[in-house]
Formats: sequence, C-alpha cells, structure tokens
Amino acid sequence: MLDQLVKAPQFLPLTRAEISEVLCKIQDFHGRAYDWTPSLPVSALEESTRQGGFLLRTKIRAAIEFLDQLYQYGKAGTTTINELGEETFTEDVPSIE
Repeated sequence: MLDQLVKAPQFLPLTRAEISEVLCKIQDFHGRAYDWTPSLPVSALEESTRQGGFLLRTKIRAAIEFLDQLYQYGKAGTTTINELGEETFTEDVPSIE
C-alpha cells in the first residue's frame, strides 16, 4: 500500500489564477449565505490572504475571516494566520464523574 502512495502522481500547486477563482467563489458564496454583496475586488481578498502561505485551506480560512469582518463591522482588520488557530485532532471527552 505504501508503495502505491509513493508511486501515485502528485498534484501540481494551484496557479495564481486558480486561487483567484476559488477566492472569487468564496466571496460569492459568502454573499449568498448572508444575503449581502461584498463590494470589494477579488484582488483585495487575495491581498488579505497573501501572508497565509501557500496552503489553499489556510487561504480559504483567512478569506472567510476577512469577509466575516466586512459583513459584521463594515471593515476588516489584519488577521495573521496564527490568530486563526492551530488545528487539533483531539477531542475533549467529558468525565462521567
């Protein structure tokens, strides 16, 4: 099984145009979800996610945070990726006692 994983074709990183398309769709979906029209160019959304590295998932989280702030407060501050929080895969199980 491990040998198959090693031999599997690797995905190429997304191009800037592909990332822009994803962010544009996120902006559209966010607007539909909250019944509002974000009035900013996608380039502003791209800029807000630029410091997040190359992982698409992190860019998506940063874009949603940015759009949430615009929707709730009419403006968005600077969010650093560390402020989005680290993923943990543990579960807090309540004590029976």
